[in-house]
Amino acid sequence: MSSINIAQLLPSLETGGVERGVVDLSNHLSNKRIKNHIISNGGSLIKYLNNKYTTHHKLNVRSKNFLLFPLISKEINDLLKKYKINILHTRSRGPAWMVNLIRNKKFKTVSTFHNVYNGSSFIKKTYNKGLAKMDYIVANSNFVKEEIIEKYNLYNKDIKVIPRGVDIDFFNSSNKYDAVDQFKHKIEFDKNKKIILFPGRITSWKGQKEFLKVIIRLQNDNYFFYFAGGATNKRYDEELKNEIKINKLDNVCKVLGNLNSIEFRCLLDLSHIVLSLPTTPEGFGRTVSEALSMNKVVFGFDYGGVRDQLRDLDPLFRIKPHDYNEIFLKIKKLENFTKDEFKNLTKYSRQHVKNNFSLKNMLENYEKLYQSIIN
Repeated sequence: MSSINIAQLLPSLETGGVERGVVDLSNHLSNKRIKNHIISNGGSLIKYLNNKYTTHHKLNVRSKNFLLFPLISKEINDLLKKYKINILHTRSRGPAWMVNLIRNKKFKTVSTFHNVYNGSSFIKKTYNKGLAKMDYIVANSNFVKEEIIEKYNLYNKDIKVIPRGVDIDFFNSSNKYDAVDQFKHKIEFDKNKKIILFPGRITSWKGQKEFLKVIIRLQNDNYFFYFAGGATNKRYDEELKNEIKINKLDNVCKVLGNLNSIEFRCLLDLSHIVLSLPTTPEGFGRTVSEALSMNKVVFGFDYGGVRDQLRDLDPLFRIKPHDYNEIFLKIKKLENFTKDEFKNLTKYSRQHVKNNFSLKNMLENYEKLYQSIIN
């Protein structure tokens, strides 16, 4: 049996779902004493790698300058030859084209589509196609699989679905955390109000500004609303905060910004309802499964990867896309639920995540894929 000798390729190792997934997979292989490599432009997550079995190589793979692609492509190929890599796993469009420029490859290629990429111009469409040219293709949801088959004419390709995995031991509401009390103080937690949480990067396609119309209708009710996520679009972040001020929602709504994993778990633990309302279908939406793993009620638009995660649970969780009145009505409906009725809504949620969206499943499925490629 041949040995896995894999390199994962992505633009950077800064914070984010894709980046965390790369680190999780690398550490899984390291725990099995499988040496592995990561090629990126570097980032804050490097410190979480197992240096005994994982080697990080810093290359300018974050570049979007097409003129530099041939040079970077050669650097990647030289590195793969040096370490005798037999599988290269690419997770982003730019680096995918750097790989596609390599001729007479001595290794197998794998790509993961973490989302569906749109674009109307010829250049954008060509750029988006890079991940579709690999030997083996993975989609992180059934929605993404169906979309890329049609978009890139992949009807004859055996595309595997491996959802982004959630650490169900970490996201476990049965555990009591000392950090919660400290976090309550940080966010000025009001025990007399129920928290409605809108997690996700502060950017237009996540839909934070659109949700303000629901907050306006609920501002006199017994709720406090938190937006939690890093501001990838500074202008949109300022617009969101300004609209909160203009509508005089400061006393019921707060933008927390980026939280570390422990802080986010604390916030989930304190939350009454968690939302996922992207303006366009999202590839997966990891925070949905993280909330479900903690037995939280989740309201999400019924499309994309969010639908994949909610379809087998209570229909109450699914919202017609862009129907903000339905969100309002369902929040109000929950006010009439008894404590037992509310608890029953989520009694299967954690097991659902364990069966379908756990980190353990994701890591094992990727390892099986790699083994099948080299044997």
